[in-house]
Amino acid sequence: NLSNDPRYKKFKSQIQYKLEEIAHEYNDATVYIFTHGGVIKTIFRIIHQTDSVCYKINNCSISSIQWENERWKIHTINDTHFLPRHMVT
Repeated sequence: NLSNDPRYKKFKSQIQYKLEEIAHEYNDATVYIFTHGGVIKTIFRIIHQTDSVCYKINNCSISSIQWENERWKIHTINDTHFLPRHMVT
């Protein structure tokens, strides 16, 4: 269980801190974050406020969120429509 792992708690806390910093510092700007699936999955867990959520995140996929009205809004998760089918991994 991720919730009980102290390393994951620290990892999640660092991501949450950075998300809050980005939301407030770049409130009206478009910000692109390029990262690996573990961070993306953790961002979705933060948004959903539960560690029981686990989305499949493919390599090179696009997930999109927006800071609106003091909360995160999910637009897309794991979008791979732009990749040739044989390159989706």
